[in-house]
Amino acid sequence: MPTRTTLAEKLWGKVKKLGKNKCWLWTGAIVKDGYGMISTYEGTPRHKGGIGAHRASWILEKGPIPKGRYICHHCDNPACVNPKHLYVGTGTDNMRDMWKRRRHSLGPRDTKGRFCG
Repeated sequence: MPTRTTLAEKLWGKVKKLGKNKCWLWTGAIVKDGYGMISTYEGTPRHKGGIGAHRASWILEKGPIPKGRYICHHCDNPACVNPKHLYVGTGTDNMRDMWKRRRHSLGPRDTKGRFCG
């Protein structure tokens, strides 16, 4: 019978730590928006799925994620899983941060909000 791999083993086995206070880079599967993804497949189709690597880091180091909340990055690096770089936010917080950092689909903006792409 195969042994099961824990979430901690799946996460930390694929993290490159650049320093205590620097980004810890996920080296496993990356989805198109740059976020790491960990499979949570448990052997039966109904349990097939995945979780963001940054979310797994939060759960393992800080505890459960409040319902309806996001795990956001202070460092603006979606591949980072350093718990010191993560914080819990709302959907509004996440959207506000996206606009502040000019990561929206409308393209880059100058400091006055004008399109410059």
